[in-house]
Amino acid sequence: MNLGAGSHVLKLTFNGNHQNIDFIDFGTPVTPTNTVVPITTVTVAPTVTTTVTPGSETPYKPHNLPARIEAEDYDNGGAGVAYYDTTAGNLGKAYRLDQDVDVEAGATGYDVGYIADGEWLKYTVDVANAGTYTAFFNVASWENGRTIAVSVDNTPAGTVQVPNTGQDTVFVDVPINLNLPAGTHVLKLAFTGNRQNLDYIDFPSGPHAQMALNSAPVEVKVTSSAAVVSNNTTASV
Repeated sequence: MNLGAGSHVLKLTFNGNHQNIDFIDFGTPVTPTNTVVPITTVTVAPTVTTTVTPGSETPYKPHNLPARIEAEDYDNGGAGVAYYDTTAGNLGKAYRLDQDVDVEAGATGYDVGYIADGEWLKYTVDVANAGTYTAFFNVASWENGRTIAVSVDNTPAGTVQVPNTGQDTVFVDVPINLNLPAGTHVLKLAFTGNRQNLDYIDFPSGPHAQMALNSAPVEVKVTSSAAVVSNNTTASV
């Protein structure tokens, strides 16, 4: 203990119980010895942090047109980015169980069911050649007046008039002409009215001369999913 000349106060602080002290003996003063303690160098490996942007929209599966887009293969990104669903959880309890879009087993494998008014889905598509494409929406409904508004990169592109097929398991193909520019684009499907299901959107061929489609909606009741209803119009993007 190195003590300077003069009066000083020593303070003893005890750590732990079960100890006694008798005295503190200061014998003959000795010359202080400086002890050098070696410095230990500790190398800490740097932490690698991966930053993931929340809510970024990416394709769930590649859709290189012409192709069939299954309704359940909507984009990644979650609620408010790739889709909007009015109920929590997948009510259909099939396919993508960690999302709120209601996918059920049925139709050609799976379909999006339990659709409610105001819900929407997004799909990223790659268009190699610009032009007019005819898309066939395979739909079912057991009410009148249901529609699907289609937009491309948030620009309105047309409306699918969903016919009353009589029940939720009877699907028909409803064609609509879409004028698509080349490149990567996002299709948004916005649903008006509940009691409708969507199985797929089929682009069977590349761009072609515009198909003439009847603009008057037609109510049908069929027993086969192979039926085709021509009841839609064309809009340009």
